[in-house]
Amino acid sequence: DEKVAPEMEKRLPQLKDTILTTLCSKTYEEIGTLEGKMQLRMEIMARLNQHLKTGKIKNIYFTEFIVQ
Repeated sequence: DEKVAPEMEKRLPQLKDTILTTLCSKTYEEIGTLEGKMQLRMEIMARLNQHLKTGKIKNIYFTEFIVQ
């Protein structure tokens, strides 16, 4: 939504930190399956939406997924 874009831009460092913190808290066993990736997607979305006031994130797309 175009109304959310300015807020997301303003909160970008906070949103990136939330994503990185969430990803770093996961083990391969938790995200190595399709179900695990779906759960991760829902968790990231919920955590990001806690920071937004003018709108909500409806979906997250993984364009790359590399696990070390």
